[in-house]
Amino acid sequence: MLRLFQLIAILIPLGIYLAYVFAKRRQAAAMGHPLPSWWQQGPGFWAILGGLSLLIAGLAVFSAFDGAPAGSRYVAPRMVDGHLVEGQMIDPAGPRGGEPTAPDTLHE
Repeated sequence: MLRLFQLIAILIPLGIYLAYVFAKRRQAAAMGHPLPSWWQQGPGFWAILGGLSLLIAGLAVFSAFDGAPAGSRYVAPRMVDGHLVEGQMIDPAGPRGGEPTAPDTLHE
């Protein structure tokens, strides 16, 4: 299902762009104008610039508001009493000085 969503997410903008190019070519041919070269057919420069801007903004937002506090340590996934305990980030200022809390404590 995820692959289908990814495929659709790629094909919809591509279809819109190809429809735009087709319409512009028909419009130019109907008006008797020469067909524009490939770089003049669409807003390619602005689309690339907009995409890069969204990429940079997204990375900045995720780096600023997502993730664990500085100094945290990662505790890997493990089995505790026959149950899988997911991996987690442990805050050094948290309970008991950064130790995993029960029932996540390791039986050593």
